Amino acid sequence: MVKKTFRKYLFISALLFLFFPANIHAFQVSIGVEGGVSLNSLNTPTDSRQYTEYHARAGVMVGIPVRFHFTDFFALGTGLRYTQKNHRWERDIMPDFDIYSNSTNGFLQVPVFASFAFAPFQGRRGVTFFFDAGATVGFWLHSNRRGVLMDVNLLPQSFNERLRFDNTRDNRFDASLYGGLGVKYVMERISPFISVQYHRGLTDMQRNYMRDQVPRYNNTIIVQAGFFFRGSR
Repeated sequence: MVKKTFRKYLFISALLFLFFPANIHAFQVSIGVEGGVSLNSLNTPTDSRQYTEYHARAGVMVGIPVRFHFTDFFALGTGLRYTQKNHRWERDIMPDFDIYSNSTNGFLQVPVFASFAFAPFQGRRGVTFFFDAGATVGFWLHSNRRGVLMDVNLLPQSFNERLRFDNTRDNRFDASLYGGLGVKYVMERISPFISVQYHRGLTDMQRNYMRDQVPRYNNTIIVQAGFFFRGSR
């Protein structure tokens, strides 16, 4: 019993020593701006819909990240970001024209994550690699659909419409888990960075409102760049 307690104490002490060394006396706040490209794919089965395919579409992402640095190599972060999670579906049923729909979906998100950094060179400045892991919660702000459908005369009909959300059908709450890798160049007050993230959707875009419902989850890759402005301790 004593050995188990000692091992737990030793393990917790090692973690505290690793992430919160003895010379820490306050955390340091950095705030930044970021922007990039999102590539989203809609994860949904198509077994029951013949000749239908879903494809990934690119979008934009902009945000204001905030990090609380407890050491030079560990931080907790949050922020506010706007992310597009777009997709496209096509139906290959007409030989003369394409039937498709491009969906543009905008989300307001709040990420919460831990960031671990590694500097391969001596000193606190210079090239530093980092790994982020966390989750996001958000709200589905808007959706627009544009494409070509087939009318009653079997002729192409273009459409461009803004989705009116239905509280019975649409789930506007959004959540995901994500991990990311990046590199930054640390200077005295500013640190430019570039990173790539993968977001795994946890929430269906639809509420459970009918039988045999087909799930619709977003999975998103984000490539972004930006700057962190760092204050003094």
